[in-house]
Amino acid sequence: MSYQKKDDNKRSEEEIKNDNSVNMVDVNDNNISDAIVNDIENKIDMINLSEKENAKNAEWTEVVNNSNDVVDVGEVEVIEKVEKKTALIEVDPRPHLNIIFIGHVDAGKSTACGNILYILGYVDDRTIEKYEREAKEKNRESWFLAFIMDINEEERQKGKTVEVGRAHFETQDRRFTILDAPGHKNFIPNMISGAAQADIGVLIISARKGEFETGFERGGQTREHTLLARTLGINQLIVAINKMDDPTCNWSESRYEDIQKKITPYIKSCGYNINKDVYFVPISGLTGQNLAE
Repeated sequence: MSYQKKDDNKRSEEEIKNDNSVNMVDVNDNNISDAIVNDIENKIDMINLSEKENAKNAEWTEVVNNSNDVVDVGEVEVIEKVEKKTALIEVDPRPHLNIIFIGHVDAGKSTACGNILYILGYVDDRTIEKYEREAKEKNRESWFLAFIMDINEEERQKGKTVEVGRAHFETQDRRFTILDAPGHKNFIPNMISGAAQADIGVLIISARKGEFETGFERGGQTREHTLLARTLGINQLIVAINKMDDPTCNWSESRYEDIQKKITPYIKSCGYNINKDVYFVPISGLTGQNLAE
């Protein structure tokens, strides 16, 4: 009986071990299956994440492409605008000349310049009427055309040009810039700065009795301006004998010829070729005769 009990006990222990081993195998099997499932799930999650990232990348790529498209459109618009402006800004083929008006103070330089602009249509009637009123208030009714060039109040008040006036006009064949130089001896530096820019000089001489003599024969600026113009490289000179409409002249041919005869030797002594480089013309800066043609 004792041996049988031992055997029974031994058998029961072995059965328990076998049962435990079976249970262990089941547990291991369960663990393995869980690991496989987890691994598969992780792989599925990674695949899903990858797809999401790819989708995001695709969206960003589309956004970038769209932004690039916008920039490209903007660049195209800018280029088109620049091309249009460039097409509009064409170089004017007409030659350009700077013309400086020089001469003794009160010879009528500013009036002649202003009347040229008015005759050519660069100043309207309304503006002229305004200048006429201003000149009348200053008791200088004949100065109204000079106000076109003399824009400084000090110049208008005193009737003397201080700074070099500047204006532009053009014809069918040429473009011009008018430079209105001061005639007073105190402003010679300003006259020089203007003459240094000029291609052609217009020497304004007053034909009024006593004014020509003051400007040329009695140490006036007619001589100095002529010499400075030649020294500064103005090789062509128009001598405009102004105020021929004045009662002391009344378009007298003898007065015109007398002035021309007296001034010609000096102009020649300054280095001008009278026959090629100098042109004489009688004018009236106030009435406009012989200014535009």
